[in-house]
Amino acid sequence: MSFNTPAEAFLWLQSFYNAEKSGVYDSRVYRLDRMTALLSGFDDPHRGIPAIHIAGSKGKGSTASITASILTEAGLKTGLYTSPHLVDYRERITLNGVFFPDNIYIDSISLIQQRLPALLESSATLQQSPPTVFELMTLTAFLVFRAASCDALVLETGLGGRLD
Repeated sequence: MSFNTPAEAFLWLQSFYNAEKSGVYDSRVYRLDRMTALLSGFDDPHRGIPAIHIAGSKGKGSTASITASILTEAGLKTGLYTSPHLVDYRERITLNGVFFPDNIYIDSISLIQQRLPALLESSATLQQSPPTVFELMTLTAFLVFRAASCDALVLETGLGGRLD
């Protein structure tokens, strides 16, 4: 399947298990080994770009947006990853406060779609427990940021608690 729009690509990501919408907390779902396996399978796109990781129980989104704005005003090409979104999944992954060009979202998710089947077969971790929508969204963000050659990243925590 090829994607013509970011909405189509993000819809494909939504076909995976969505722990955010399940309403069920299961500690077996919230594990870092899947995310580590995903990132490794895509050449660790999170490495090499300085990042500020915002964690806490209140004000993460505002703090992340303000921090990204400061970095942008300082002249840095700043990627921002937040959740949730209000209308469009692209709201979660932005550059200097605006959406990336559509092709960057489409190309990044297309890469995931192409490589994921082989990764699911070769990774014991992912065979045992397939990735969630949030994990694939996080992978997408890192691929988008790498493709756009961002200078800095601001990442809002999304797992919660001890995994932040």
